[in-house]
Amino acid sequence: MLNGSPEVGLGAPGEARGVADMPALTSFRALAALLVFVFHFRPQADSDLMEILCGQGHVGVTAFFVLSGFLITVRYFPAIARGEHRIGEYFVRRAARILPLYFFVFVLMHVVSRGAAPLGWQYLPEWTLTQALFGTSLEDLTVGTSWSLTVEECYYASAPLVFLAIARLSRRWGLRAGATLGLVGTTLGLGLAGALVLQFSEPLAAAGLNFLANPLLLRSFTLFGRYADFAMGTAAGLIFLSGRVDALWRRPRGAVLSTLLTLAGAGLVYAAQAGMVRNAVDPNALWRWNHLAAAGSTAIVLALTCGRAPIARLMSAGVLVYLGRVSYAFYLVHFSPLGDDLVFWLLPGDGVHLLTLYLGVTAVSALLFELVEEPARETLLALWRGRSLREAEPVRRRALGFSVAILLAVLAGQHAAWWGHRLEPPGEAALERALGRDSSAVLHAELLDVPPDGKGPRVTIPDEWLQGRPGKLHGPEALLVYVDGRPVPFLGTGTPGEEPASAYYRWRRAPFLSLDVPLPARVTVVDLDLGVELALARARLAENPLPLALPLLLLCGAGLLWWRRGGACWSPRTSLAAGAALTFLWLVSEAYQQPWAPLLLALEAIVILRLAFGAR
Repeated sequence: MLNGSPEVGLGAPGEARGVADMPALTSFRALAALLVFVFHFRPQADSDLMEILCGQGHVGVTAFFVLSGFLITVRYFPAIARGEHRIGEYFVRRAARILPLYFFVFVLMHVVSRGAAPLGWQYLPEWTLTQALFGTSLEDLTVGTSWSLTVEECYYASAPLVFLAIARLSRRWGLRAGATLGLVGTTLGLGLAGALVLQFSEPLAAAGLNFLANPLLLRSFTLFGRYADFAMGTAAGLIFLSGRVDALWRRPRGAVLSTLLTLAGAGLVYAAQAGMVRNAVDPNALWRWNHLAAAGSTAIVLALTCGRAPIARLMSAGVLVYLGRVSYAFYLVHFSPLGDDLVFWLLPGDGVHLLTLYLGVTAVSALLFELVEEPARETLLALWRGRSLREAEPVRRRALGFSVAILLAVLAGQHAAWWGHRLEPPGEAALERALGRDSSAVLHAELLDVPPDGKGPRVTIPDEWLQGRPGKLHGPEALLVYVDGRPVPFLGTGTPGEEPASAYYRWRRAPFLSLDVPLPARVTVVDLDLGVELALARARLAENPLPLALPLLLLCGAGLLWWRRGGACWSPRTSLAAGAALTFLWLVSEAYQQPWAPLLLALEAIVILRLAFGAR
């Protein structure tokens, strides 16, 4: 038996502290995500120190990889080595942690940025999380940071095999030799496999598989070149499981040693960043210096397992731990339309600074964590274990009414989307009544002749309408356009179709709106932002309240009936997550545009009320 070897010292579960007893490691994820954030949004640095830290903040990804190797080893190596852990459970837990939020963000970002769902064979690598193997380039990824998920998933797939190999070698030569042989052998084997893949670089490049055809991309963005990061984390996890680290921390000066090790690890990471800056002209320097950053991250991870050290106590603060819990969502969305673009849209102009941007993206990440990531993970694990959703997340009587109210409100919102789609665009007179004569959201222009450059009629977009962060400013995503008092379709980014008249952007960051209309023409353009949408909705509701008010009254009546009879339902958080998923599917599938949309709404209402009445 593996645990019978005194050198291995892995004993029964519970002898070593669990990951839940080391909250500082969760906070370490938040610091790693912060490094990546300042790398993408570099502040104006007044010192070389800040320039190096922010300019090479991509080492935060290295820290993520090291921490993943450590945590996976601590959680799963003992049971896998003894043959007591089910591999199916291992993969379901990994999938439940990674996939739901990624797929949600992937689809939503694709719809927001490209106006359609990601359907087609060209998106298969992103659907299968193999984009950093079979993708074309980082620029073509819908979620720009998702390349690292390919690397993570490859490590998850290989970890049980490596653990079994280490266990087998340890029975013969002891844990130290077995771990060294297993980890060094795997690292070298993957490196040689990567070199072999590069021998076929020409046909791979011709097929568009640039991650496998380009030596720099293969070393920096695939497991062939990044396994060393995970191997260092795995080695740290095996050292921790041996009990020697805890024994060291229990000594009288253990907290001092932990602090010194943390500072030494941080120094190594900074030295690696400085080396990357000094050797910036060498495209392979980042990859070579990255090994030093991984070594420093390993030292920090081991040091933070000392709970009584001052730095570990500081990083165990509740706020920092929560930032670590939402760091996965933060990492996915911070450099995306759901992150920086959204914050700059809500707070345009000079109102967005680095701290404001960080807090705004963190708020979005917290919503995704609470409404998508955690409920989806708990639901998938409950279904895998054959438990009901109510067992997975018990609810209290006082929260039940709130749960049903959430789902009924979602139904009302879906109905509003369907109802709004069936309405014709308001006329210019109705628009003026709703927004006022001098609204800054309305632009009037007279087009008399084609511009001298011959590129067709166009209207310049006002600066205050532009969205996005500096350097990425673009026109509004939604516009109402009228030509000579008649509404014309707005096509977004692209070229005119078969419509007799249309408006469109020639490219995403075009500073003007192009028009395919006969001249001369009187043009009115409306920035259809949230305030304008609400004003138009109020005006329409005031003119004809029955189509929207009747379903609301029926839903409220159903909710009151449920409340009087009593019943059981999902918890408020699960209800919020289910409501978010329903709304997401409703909008992405464009079901609200279909004539059978009311039937689908009725079916949803029946299911929700059945849950409320039947699960008593």
